[in-house]
Amino acid sequence: MNMNKKLRELMQLKAEKVTMAENAINNKETELANSLMEEIKGYTEEINQIQNLISYKNDDKVVDLGEEKKEETGLVAVKNYIKSGIVNAAGPLKESEGENGGYLVPEDVKTAINEYRRSFVSLKDHVDVRSVVVPSGSEVYEKTSQLTGLTNITELGEIQEMNAEVFERITYKVKDFGGILPVSRFLLQDSPENLLAYLGKWFMKKQVVTENKEIIAVLKTLTKKAITKVDEIKEAFNVTLDPIFLDNTKVLTNQDGFNVLDSIKDKNGNYLLQPVLNDPTKRLLLGKEVIVLPNTHLPNETANKFPLYVGDLEEAVRVYELDELEIKSTDVGGKSFTRNSYDTRLITRFDVKAIDKEAVVKLEFDKNLTLVAGA
Repeated sequence: MNMNKKLRELMQLKAEKVTMAENAINNKETELANSLMEEIKGYTEEINQIQNLISYKNDDKVVDLGEEKKEETGLVAVKNYIKSGIVNAAGPLKESEGENGGYLVPEDVKTAINEYRRSFVSLKDHVDVRSVVVPSGSEVYEKTSQLTGLTNITELGEIQEMNAEVFERITYKVKDFGGILPVSRFLLQDSPENLLAYLGKWFMKKQVVTENKEIIAVLKTLTKKAITKVDEIKEAFNVTLDPIFLDNTKVLTNQDGFNVLDSIKDKNGNYLLQPVLNDPTKRLLLGKEVIVLPNTHLPNETANKFPLYVGDLEEAVRVYELDELEIKSTDVGGKSFTRNSYDTRLITRFDVKAIDKEAVVKLEFDKNLTLVAGA
């Protein structure tokens, strides 16, 4: 019998028994649940045996030394895994150590998926990002606005200790964010590149929306100030923000807020917002880049008043991410069996923390914003 076919049948039977066991547990049918768990263990052992056998058979295959041996690419490995549920032990798809199971997406596939980020407005591109190797930890941070100079050291003199009050301990704990995408059998007959485009665009859109939501949640903790004229934005640049932040200062608002700003002009007909010379699709507010998010992603906190964040987002917010993307696929679990699809789950892991709240000023304005008072 074909081992791959046998493996798929066993995985289907196991999934059915798991569902039955869950129902038995929920109905407090302890004896039935225990019996089903024994059956599941048996299926698991048999599945492991067949997977090992398939791996041994692949190891023993005779290689024609007259032909160049082609290595399995990450893209092909992902497609084969989604389609068969089987992973080549010698291939680029490696088992994840995470508690959710699954496999780590190879670097070439992850890089290709990240290319789709360019199609979306991602706040992650404007904040500080740290790759971490452990899911939780902490670090000591000295606020840029409170930086002090070095100590002058005399001969045989001691270096004075820094003031501990200017240091803050930032503690992070990455969270799992994931989604499930049904992949049709028809799509798996297509090229690996088209499958990647389908998966990549879907996942990156979801990931960017999630990252933006988490970053905005941090920014919302800032104290807001209502303004009525553009001169108050200038005041935020010139007085409220430390000059050390000005070089990297940007402006963040939503669609409705942008529409108000983009409609303001002086008595000579010159608009407040000016185009970026090398990219006419972008706008500058008082010389600073304007980032625009959809109203649904950056909603108004107050009715008919629009959010406006100005400052150095990179100094204000930090994303701690485990630099990995995890994939798992099944055609027997969940709803995949009944809808004849391959359900593919992708998981990313990160946390977002406020670093220096003095690096950004939170403002709020309405449609009556003017250039100067009384205008």
